[in-house]
Amino acid sequence: MPQIVYTLRLILYSILLLSVSFLAVFIALLCTLTGHRLNTNYYVARTFWHIVGPAIGWKFHVEGEEHLWELPDNGGKAAEGGRSMVMVGNHQSFVDILYLGRIFPKHAAIMAKNSIKLIPGLGWFMMMSGAVFIDRSNNKSAVASMHQAGEDMKRKRISLWIFPEGTRHNKADMDLLDFKKGAFYLAVQAGVPIVPVVCENYNHLFDGKTRFITGELRIKVLPPIPTANLTTADVPALLGRTRKLMLDTLREISRPASTPGSSFQAVPSDPLLGQGKLNQYGTVSVALKDHSLESAEDEVDVDGAEAEAEAAVEDAVEDAVGEEEAHNKATKFKLPKNSKKMEKKKKQRTTGSKPTR
Repeated sequence: MPQIVYTLRLILYSILLLSVSFLAVFIALLCTLTGHRLNTNYYVARTFWHIVGPAIGWKFHVEGEEHLWELPDNGGKAAEGGRSMVMVGNHQSFVDILYLGRIFPKHAAIMAKNSIKLIPGLGWFMMMSGAVFIDRSNNKSAVASMHQAGEDMKRKRISLWIFPEGTRHNKADMDLLDFKKGAFYLAVQAGVPIVPVVCENYNHLFDGKTRFITGELRIKVLPPIPTANLTTADVPALLGRTRKLMLDTLREISRPASTPGSSFQAVPSDPLLGQGKLNQYGTVSVALKDHSLESAEDEVDVDGAEAEAEAAVEDAVEDAVGEEEAHNKATKFKLPKNSKKMEKKKKQRTTGSKPTR
């Protein structure tokens, strides 16, 4: 049944996405004819949100939305027609269009991979709305596109949305992929602030495999990070600072991994193995924490532990029935494999020597 529900809801979402994409072409034409071409994405985003959001039962609670409309270094004026910005958001799946629909500001465009141009409806609308397309297979072309985008941002005072991870990451691990440098070079080149936007991890609602259910999510828009007086040499530090802020926020606003409906549940940590996770099959998976299998074996005296366990059993039996009878009972129940082994262990306890393999 879950698989059937997932499939039906995915089909519904895809149909609505395609339908709104064709509708977006007409919205783009209307905006162009009325002199509002740079607001095309805003109107299309809101249209998509108001149609698709209720249809699939997703709601968003937004914190800090004012950062998308007013910038401190812009005299408090709205971003439209004023100071532009580079918005960076976490990228989980193609369902991200929903959260973009909820918060996308006016006078802004989006950066996307070149292949999206080929998608009927969606590609047409994005080309008409001023999207910046990047050819990932051609580095020279990609650099030229980024440079042109920076010039357009300064000349037209438009903002740009970029997914700095470069690809989707829809897992329950509350993590982000490594960031690409493009968005940060662009912000420094254009001299505009970076505005980080974080959407709660929604793997518990949509995992891209078997789960697509209704629910509510949080979005947090962080304060602008200024780039004034920064140079390209400052890009790595700017990238690192932004990623850390976004990662901390993602873990802050996302529900714990143990929340019902999540693919993973936390289990008690082990000093050697670290934090374990209970996966969807009910088995525990762990990762060695700063230890190899060899070093783990060195730290745990396997033979010594086995000998101590056997000795404890023998001592308990001896206390209850006497040493001679204990030997017979231990042999009967096959605690050690043979009486010679029992004598060997007893001798080791007496002499204090360490058992050897």
